Amino acid sequence: MRLFFALFALTAVLFTSCEESPVTPKQQRKKAPFTVSNPSDNAQLVVGDQLEIRTNVVDGQELKQLQLFLGDSLLNEQKNVGIQAKYSLATKDLNVGFHTIRIVGTDAEGEEFIVNRTIALFSDIYPELKVAKIMRTYPHQTTSYTQGLEMYNGKLYEGTGQTGKSKLMEIRLETGETIRSVDVPDYIFGEGITILNDEIFQITWEARKCFVYDVNSFELKREFQYFGEGWGIANDGKHLIMSNGSSEVVFRDPKTFDIVRSIQIFGSNQEYRAINELEYLNGFIYANVYQEDYVLKIDPANGKVLEKIDCGDVVREGKGSGDVLNGIAYNTKTGNFILTGKNWSKLFEVQFVNP
Repeated sequence: MRLFFALFALTAVLFTSCEESPVTPKQQRKKAPFTVSNPSDNAQLVVGDQLEIRTNVVDGQELKQLQLFLGDSLLNEQKNVGIQAKYSLATKDLNVGFHTIRIVGTDAEGEEFIVNRTIALFSDIYPELKVAKIMRTYPHQTTSYTQGLEMYNGKLYEGTGQTGKSKLMEIRLETGETIRSVDVPDYIFGEGITILNDEIFQITWEARKCFVYDVNSFELKREFQYFGEGWGIANDGKHLIMSNGSSEVVFRDPKTFDIVRSIQIFGSNQEYRAINELEYLNGFIYANVYQEDYVLKIDPANGKVLEKIDCGDVVREGKGSGDVLNGIAYNTKTGNFILTGKNWSKLFEVQFVNP
């Protein structure tokens, strides 16, 4: 009975509240005083195209102010717009990838209305086709689920994955035997590695941790926490370069692990997702694409794919009963790349040449 009276009382209060506070026309959402005729959402362009942004004022409405933004950057501002507003955006200096155009209109009463449009900007460069030519093979441990491969001061290092099996190892290239290793905590799935200033950075898949080791002792020096997944990592001598399984690659401060900037990886007609293991050489990023038999050469300034390297011969000879292609290192002694895959029995020293 008490519950009945309590519910009755609550209902009465809510009913009274609704009666005393009716929704007035002013509280109802007003219709936007403008429409956007161009671009359409998810419009596709190529770097160098001119993007025309057109807005039309709705009949009987007044548009006191119109602002155009690219991301958070103000492109243009107009006052007391008449029938139509136009703005032409040059894309020649923009990075490839997805961009958000934000149109903010203010009516006569000072209320703001926002319309967003997403555009996809593809590269103006058609990737050059190369092939990976096998120069030499080395043994590789089939127990190693390769996630990261790196040569540093003439020594080969490998980071492996799988929960409960992840390791960081120094490997003797000629024999494939382990010189030394350290286990990653059992609950963590290890991912890519890179070495900068005598420190090994090993990221993790879903644990959101980066372990930093001394390259000479393998002693754990510190850890970083980050948001999202970790897949591959490299460095350009100044920044750490990291992938997360999407088309995005971020550049991080090695002292703080803070993101400095990011790029998206796009070719002339596609977005490249599942960017995985990374290597940086002579001003370019080289990247595995997960479950694909090729490596991409990428411009780190803008995300454009410059070369697509067919590694089909490497995969056919190396995969066997193993998993996918993964692992890129560069041998400064020979001037060749080293490729392998997850649980493969071989490492391949290769050159990227014309077909």
